[in-house]
Order: sequence, then structure tokens, then C-alpha cells
Amino acid sequence: MEAPKAVIQRGASVFLSVMGPGITPPNHLVDLEPPKFKNLLNRLAEDYALVIVDGPSVNMYPESVLYASQVDQVILVVYAGVTRVPVLSKALAKLTAGGCKKVDLLLNRRIFPIPNWIYKKL
Repeated sequence: MEAPKAVIQRGASVFLSVMGPGITPPNHLVDLEPPKFKNLLNRLAEDYALVIVDGPSVNMYPESVLYASQVDQVILVVYAGVTRVPVLSKALAKLTAGGCKKVDLLLNRRIFPIPNWIYKKL
């Protein structure tokens, strides 16, 4: 795994830096296993107040559970009106079985069928 500073790029803001995934080697899961990935996160935490790891779908990619087990918090994005309960349940079960400590749900693309002026009166 490359040194973090060599692959970190400044984002559009002075307060944002980005480290892309780079080229995925055939044995990329080995780089995500503890303690290797956790050591990378710890090195990044020395220079950055917040480190966000954007992982792929939990149900489709096993590396998501590897990410999740090594971070402080997981935010699982749920597409409102599209993501089915069994799919969400399966993802939560995988994260729990993988040793994930804290999972929060983020409801994305929620539609407000009632006009805003009615919500204000409720």
C-alpha cells in the first residue's frame, strides 16, 4: 500500500483532500484486512480531523464489511421508496456479523408528498 501523502490530492476547497482508490490489484482484499487498513486509517487521522471511507454496496462487495469493521461509524444509505426491507436487513446482518460497532441509516431521496405549508401547520 502506497504512502498516503503521495496519493492525496487537494479538493475544490482548501478544507477538503481526496485520496482515490488508484489501480485495484488482484489481491486488493489483503490490503483491507486488519491491521493493514486500520494502520492506514490511523496514519490519516494524524493529519486529518475527519476521514471518510466511501465503500461499495454491502450486499454486493465483501470489502465493504472489511471497511466497516475498522471504522468508528458506518452510515448506510437507504434509497427512500426503492430499497426493500429484506435488502436492508441483509446488509445490516452482514455488518453486524462482520463486527461493525455502530451503524446509522441515512434516508436518501425522500419525497415530500404534502406541501411544505401544510407540514408547517402540523
